[in-house]
Amino acid sequence: YPDIQKRELDTVTSRERLPTFEDRPRLPFVDAGCKEVLRWRPVAPLGSMPLVAAPHTTMEDIVYKGYFIPKGAKAILHNSSLYPEPEVFNPERFLDPDGSLQEGPRLTSAFGYGMRICPGWQCLSLDSALPVDVRLEHGPG
Repeated sequence: YPDIQKRELDTVTSRERLPTFEDRPRLPFVDAGCKEVLRWRPVAPLGSMPLVAAPHTTMEDIVYKGYFIPKGAKAILHNSSLYPEPEVFNPERFLDPDGSLQEGPRLTSAFGYGMRICPGWQCLSLDSALPVDVRLEHGPG
C-alpha cells in the first residue's frame, strides 16, 4: 500500500518537509499500516525467547479450563473471528468506514500481558509511525 501512504503523506506535508509527530492525527493510513505490521508479523513473536516460548498454533486438540481448542487453532493476532483473512496484510482493517483510525486495545497482545508485558510497548506504539513516514517520504536508503 505504499501508493496510498505516499498520497496521504503528500497531502499532509506537500513534499516540502518531513512529517512530524503533530502530523500523526492526519496520517491514519500510515498508523493503520504500522498496526497491521504488528498484527501480521510481530517483530518478536511469541516463542522467540526460550523462557517465554509459546506455540503459534495448537499441535493437537486440547481442552483447557473447560474450553475445547482444536488442532491448528491460531494465536490471538491471527484469530479469524477477530481478523477476517488473518494471513492477508490489510491495514484497512484498522480504519473506520470514514477513513479514521480505529481506537482500541486489541493489539496490546502483540506485547504480552501482565507482569511479563514488554516494558517498551508504549514507546513503540508512540514512535513507530514517524520513521515509517520519513522512509515513505524519501524512499529507501
